[in-house]
Amino acid sequence: MKNNRSSGQALSAEKALSAEKALSAEKTRRAILPAGCFAFTFWIYGPLDSYLRGADDFWFGLITVLPLFIAGFLLTGLLCWLLAARLPEKAGGVVVSLFFSLALGMYAQSVFLNNGYPLMDGNDIPWGDMLGKGFVNTLIWLALIGLPLLLRRFRREVHRSLVTVVCAALILIQAVNLGFSFAAGGYYWSNGNYLNTDRQFLLAAGKHNIITVVSDTFEASFMTRALEELPELREELAGFTYFPDTAGVSTETYLSMATLFTGNIFPLGRDYRQGLDECFADTAFYDDLHRSGYEVQYFTDGSLMSTKYAGQIDNLTSDSVTANFQAAAAVSRSLMSFSLFRALPHFLKPPFVIDTADFGRAQKSVRLPVYYLDDLRFYDQLRQRGFDTAAGKSQYILYFLIGAHVPLNLDRELRPVSHPARTSAVDKRYEQCLGQLKILKEIISQLKGSGLYDNTTLIFTADHGSENRYNPVFMVRPAGKDNPFTVSGAPISMVEDYIPFIEDLAAGKGAASRLFAISEDAPRERYAYSFTPKDTYGTAIVSRAKLAIHGHASDMRNISVMEDEFYRSDVKAKPYTCGREIPFSLSASNAVVSGVDRNRRAISRTASVEVLFADPPAGNLSVTLRIEKVFSPQRMIVRAGGFELYNQRVALYTGEIDFPVPAAAVSGGRLTLEFEFPDTAQKVETNEYTPQGVYASFVFDSLTIQ
Repeated sequence: MKNNRSSGQALSAEKALSAEKALSAEKTRRAILPAGCFAFTFWIYGPLDSYLRGADDFWFGLITVLPLFIAGFLLTGLLCWLLAARLPEKAGGVVVSLFFSLALGMYAQSVFLNNGYPLMDGNDIPWGDMLGKGFVNTLIWLALIGLPLLLRRFRREVHRSLVTVVCAALILIQAVNLGFSFAAGGYYWSNGNYLNTDRQFLLAAGKHNIITVVSDTFEASFMTRALEELPELREELAGFTYFPDTAGVSTETYLSMATLFTGNIFPLGRDYRQGLDECFADTAFYDDLHRSGYEVQYFTDGSLMSTKYAGQIDNLTSDSVTANFQAAAAVSRSLMSFSLFRALPHFLKPPFVIDTADFGRAQKSVRLPVYYLDDLRFYDQLRQRGFDTAAGKSQYILYFLIGAHVPLNLDRELRPVSHPARTSAVDKRYEQCLGQLKILKEIISQLKGSGLYDNTTLIFTADHGSENRYNPVFMVRPAGKDNPFTVSGAPISMVEDYIPFIEDLAAGKGAASRLFAISEDAPRERYAYSFTPKDTYGTAIVSRAKLAIHGHASDMRNISVMEDEFYRSDVKAKPYTCGREIPFSLSASNAVVSGVDRNRRAISRTASVEVLFADPPAGNLSVTLRIEKVFSPQRMIVRAGGFELYNQRVALYTGEIDFPVPAAAVSGGRLTLEFEFPDTAQKVETNEYTPQGVYASFVFDSLTIQ
């Protein structure tokens, strides 16, 4: 009996040990996917998706940051797996559930829950105005964490299946998204060019040189104010002609610089890189300059350049910028902060706010003559090196400076400054503008000291303004001109006049150029452009409004829309079934919507909704249009097929509007509703704190056709 009992006990112990091993093995297997999913989302998807979304803005290639993130993924995944696998069953299950919730929450936050946050370009984020958004965001995260834990408590097997399936799907979705983004870019693996600064201050003695200084966001109003407050500037800038009535190109840097680089208007349907490439491919400007004996040296934001322009811009190299360890660590750290800002819930975001200029600052440690935006560094180099006279050919040089762009952290003496909290953005910009004039005066001083001043034409301008984005500063001092400083009321257009002016200078016309032939009383209609990207800054341009400026460019009341252009060739929609709701959005799947931004706000004076009926209607129709907001009481006109369907003054803040549609307005099973907003009066303040655009009329919700 005793032996039988002992044998039974040994058998039971063996079974218990076997069961324990099986449970441990099962627990270890169950922990792999959640741990890997969390590590993949944190270290791979988050930072690489952030990189690929803004690859055109970064000076470093993917190879710079990829090794660190792969190492982080492997190490984090292993540690999380071991933690979940080694803990007791109950604690390990809770940890697995948390890994699952964190991965799902970070993905959802990055992709779906970040609308309303400003660009991370140095501006203060209005956290105090976003408390409501923060509380809603917190409730969503609590649900993502709490509901799986409750499910585990009461339906453990269902919880296990859910975690396994969702984690596998999430890894697959993220991997596919990264794969498509990488394949679409092609050039992301390494950055294939940089602007060489070895010849940054090289000019030709005895030959004509042209220097253009583009001071970002320097509006004409700041120059006018400086002349009023500092009358000595007139003597210090002797020979210059200041044109306060200058009409700019557009509201954003790359859209304006495309025209200042090539004379072309940024095209519809193209993103940041594609549009710039297309503008450069379709210009004879550089061939003309080279034929005239000029070399072209650009010192600008590297993201504005491409290896495709190497034959046009003489200091653009085709060598890849390889980051050393210090620079790689700096950009990896910044990219991870950027990724965490996107992925974390609202109240955890503040510690991870970065200025996107941090990525550029990491170039300081790269041991290559790479140009990067740092106005204080530029000024110090200018003073230390001065201008060299050894160039064999005439030079056309463009220096792009941070100017009055955020972060507003320099004073008029180019000293780092932290402004008092009550200092207005306008006063901060003005201080930084005076610092830009200090740089201009140093350029003049160095040119005189090198004996190059008399044969150098100086141009001081901006890509756009700040409050009035369409009125940049523009001043010119032709070579050899020793006249007093003058202010000209001539109506200048950067769209129509800048490139021809450079061509005239290269042809030796100087003060006899077409620019100086424009009379002050010329009744001239000038043009500027308002662009709307599909999603965010730099994405494909879906609409372009041509703006006419009648009168002085400093008064935005003189701006009116001449025509709207919409890009539709790549937009397809499913056939429409009557009674279905159509979101008044560019992303509508059952209609082609044009003329609104991603917030469903009308961005100009026209818009349209085009539907192709699944079953062509036999009789008359009716439309119910739902409006979220009217900025001010104004008329709305709706037409279709030559019929005027609606023409009334709309005063409601939110509500519905109904109007009939005759059967004859439908042609070939297609109905196009054309909207006009002729009385739009309220203008968007087109500065860095608001979206692009000039007019704000209606914010739409949706419409239904019955």
